[in-house]
Amino acid sequence: MAVKKIKKRWVEMLAPKEFNSIELGPSYCMEPEDLIGRKMQVNLMHLTRDIKKQNTRVTFEACAVKDGCVHTNFSGLEIIPSHIKRITKRNKTKIEDSFKCVTKDKINVIIKPVIITKSLVSNKTATDVRRNVKELISKYVLEKSYSGIVKSILNFEIQKMLSFELKKVTPISVSLIKKFCITK
Repeated sequence: MAVKKIKKRWVEMLAPKEFNSIELGPSYCMEPEDLIGRKMQVNLMHLTRDIKKQNTRVTFEACAVKDGCVHTNFSGLEIIPSHIKRITKRNKTKIEDSFKCVTKDKINVIIKPVIITKSLVSNKTATDVRRNVKELISKYVLEKSYSGIVKSILNFEIQKMLSFELKKVTPISVSLIKKFCITK
């Protein structure tokens, strides 16, 4: 009795509608349905054709197969750690935090902001900045849908809002969203 061999083939993975359904790249598999649940990381510069966004890595998760192509959902984004090291200089304070929020459409997300001040600040000031960041982001996330939050992070709207609001506490050099992802 002969053993039937199944050949693997290349299947194209497509980005979600927020990214104009552009091709993320091919994936090698026996059946396209095998890819459902698989995650794929892509540099944001390749999706937006904007060189300024080369330090951001976007994660997509395969969710459906249509017309021989695998469609994906946005799963999260992350700033490359070497970029954060590069922008953190001597005589400046790096303030990091991590917290969970719930969006308007009841999706739980984890947000990790990074704030870099223009000079060294005391621990009390850093605590005030951390508290203000958590308040501002939690309010903002509660008012917007998940896709709206993704767009505002990618367009640096949240980061600009943070810089503007936090300059009342201390001068801010950089404000970034280091990581943003869905939590289970």
